[in-house]
Amino acid sequence: MFRVSALCQAARPAAEALSTETRRHIRLENLSRTALPADIKRALRRERLVGVDDVQLQLFRFLPTGRAYITLTHPDFLRMNIAKLGNVKVGGHAVVAIPCLEPPTIDNLRGVKGRKAALQRGSLPNLTSSGAMSNGRQVCAWGFPPKASVECVKEFLEHSQIDTLGDKLEIYKVHLQTDEFSLYSRYLIRTPSISDSYHIVRRIHQTPFQPIKYSAKFQSI
Repeated sequence: MFRVSALCQAARPAAEALSTETRRHIRLENLSRTALPADIKRALRRERLVGVDDVQLQLFRFLPTGRAYITLTHPDFLRMNIAKLGNVKVGGHAVVAIPCLEPPTIDNLRGVKGRKAALQRGSLPNLTSSGAMSNGRQVCAWGFPPKASVECVKEFLEHSQIDTLGDKLEIYKVHLQTDEFSLYSRYLIRTPSISDSYHIVRRIHQTPFQPIKYSAKFQSI
């Protein structure tokens, strides 16, 4: 009896804090790295969360980190949604829900010039999908030689029978930070539509890059 009472007393300040909460964001942790925003949204609908405005994956160098952010329409929904998220599983993983501040975004990534300038600076260390790009309209491909150029990657796509998109593709090299080293280079390919992104993935995944020159040393992933 005493332990139950003590636990209730310990939980009361947290509940009171949530009742006066002004934040509108929830961070989800322990997600599968293959989880998509659509998967998370289905789980939220299944648990009947209310006031959900947006769901964004947290990325590191354009790869999932196992975290996501939920944006609510009003802080009043935070307390009840935190309680409902205690039962949520996404892809068999029980998620951990934590109230948080607004996730960081980078405004200067809007437009072709903004994305190119940010990538040249290597200023994309840790951000959400909306801060970098529109969800689903981009492909992160790596496994290329370290000195491969944008033109080489464009030619690789053409040889992979992805030449129907022409100038509609935006291709950017993701530069390493000054203290990082890699045997491979990484590229961001921005496409006109989600279906184009899936088409590119199906065509180039595990495809050798210039096999006559490099054999099977470099493969796109």
